[in-house]
Amino acid sequence: MENTTNTDTVFKTYFDQTLERCGWNDEMQKGIIFFLGASIISLNTDQILSRFKDEIRIQEELHHLIRLYAKPNEAYDPFNEIETTPISSAILTYNHIVLHQLIGKENQIEKFVKQNPDATSIVSDASILEDWTKEFVNAKYTLSATHKLNKMFFEYIGQYLKALQLDNTQCYVAGINFYQKYQTIDFEGTNFLNLTIIDSLSPIFKTLMHYPILYTYHPQELNSNHLFSSILQFFYMNANTDIAKYIHNYHHNLFYKPNTRNLRKEWNFEKEKRGIILSQIVHNAINIRKTVIGNYRSHFLQSDNYIMNELKDQAITRDEFKAGITHLIENFYEMKIEDVIENYTHAEFLQTCAILYYETAAHAMLVKEFKSN
Repeated sequence: MENTTNTDTVFKTYFDQTLERCGWNDEMQKGIIFFLGASIISLNTDQILSRFKDEIRIQEELHHLIRLYAKPNEAYDPFNEIETTPISSAILTYNHIVLHQLIGKENQIEKFVKQNPDATSIVSDASILEDWTKEFVNAKYTLSATHKLNKMFFEYIGQYLKALQLDNTQCYVAGINFYQKYQTIDFEGTNFLNLTIIDSLSPIFKTLMHYPILYTYHPQELNSNHLFSSILQFFYMNANTDIAKYIHNYHHNLFYKPNTRNLRKEWNFEKEKRGIILSQIVHNAINIRKTVIGNYRSHFLQSDNYIMNELKDQAITRDEFKAGITHLIENFYEMKIEDVIENYTHAEFLQTCAILYYETAAHAMLVKEFKSN
């Protein structure tokens, strides 16, 4: 299939290399890239509006973001290669699972998406994929559930696009054109469906979807941050924001060399054995209490937004605390340590590291004292 789009953008190279480092297979990458194009307006419009007031400048900035990964050529539209029903069905099913099954809200899709039979909405020809819904019977809205759904969604779309022999650039441009077609027909409904997906992305996928705007307006921070740190920052958004600033400050001291954005040598996430990294994170995150942040323990105690509130002002051994953290990771987040070590992609491993660091540091500040074993 001829590709007449311009693939030679610096951001495309940067983003594709990031996806490779994440360890995603080809299908996952294509699905992620398609949705990067399909969601880039829905995700970033509010941020652009907050930065610029002039209408012409706003349109210029959005135009720049759209063309950051690939610059479409009017002579070729990969969207013409796509029968959209499979993708529309994936979007409809995703929204149904999140809104109806995980959150328990009725009639949200019908409320926001056009139901006029004379109008073609994004889901007018779609159907709910029952093999997906069966996977989430009695499930709750948790990071584990949404991450599982994220992966199903991206891989399903990527498999379809790969079968059509679309390359990454064509997948991205098809995503842009998919969005533009349906937002013209039903602006509110199309953005509602997109934002449901965006809002329920797990930290690693939310990080990746924000790469275009980070690359454009915060390039130094993006380039200097390890992917682990970026994932950690997006995890904070759905965590305890009252204490996140303290944990983030300690993270800089723990993982990076002083006054640099270079990781300390002991944090070689790519080459060191995963079990060793996980053990190091727990061991070192506990020591947040020994830093100046320990003086702000009362700030931590004021909040009840913890998974293990029962640790407040308790005296326990370090071994008991570590066992509790392991139980939290394996049961609340449903991340079995053995699977993390043996089976997770690199991106999922980094996501686990970020969550493990945060939960260990946060809960360590609740404990009154660590008794001798």
